[in-house]
Amino acid sequence: TSTALIAERAQTAEVTIFRHFKTKELLLHTIFDEELEHFQKFILLGHDESLPIKDRFFDLCSKALQYFWDNPLALSFVEQYMHTPLGWERRPDMRYQPGERFEDFPLIHLLVGGINKDEIKDLSIPSLMGLVVGALGSSAREYHLKGLKNNPPNIDALIEACWDAVKR
Repeated sequence: TSTALIAERAQTAEVTIFRHFKTKELLLHTIFDEELEHFQKFILLGHDESLPIKDRFFDLCSKALQYFWDNPLALSFVEQYMHTPLGWERRPDMRYQPGERFEDFPLIHLLVGGINKDEIKDLSIPSLMGLVVGALGSSAREYHLKGLKNNPPNIDALIEACWDAVKR
């Protein structure tokens, strides 16, 4: 997307965009960071870390799926961004380091905790995230592409399939 088109959609001048963001890349990074922050706040609302790993997995995944269904433009942007050289290095599964805050990497923390408790397969975090987030995002994308309204697929069955993919 050109900055001219971005400015047109934002109903502002292109020069205004560059007053706030030195480069188009910085603008895209900022949008991604804001989308990720909104997503994380949504899935963490009411999350109980004292529950067993499987219950926490279902909680986070069902909220993630709901977020994807409710925010198709955010889903589309994040998917496109993370599959470009610009976004690869900023993907949470690529940035995560042991000791990071749970709030910044909730699903990754859950998966690492499950590996440590021998409840989750000992695969790389990018592989595990692909099995979970890839399936959830793909399902939500298909939901939107097919124009489905108020008839989401069986959430529990989909999340159970994701759980089966990662559980030991």
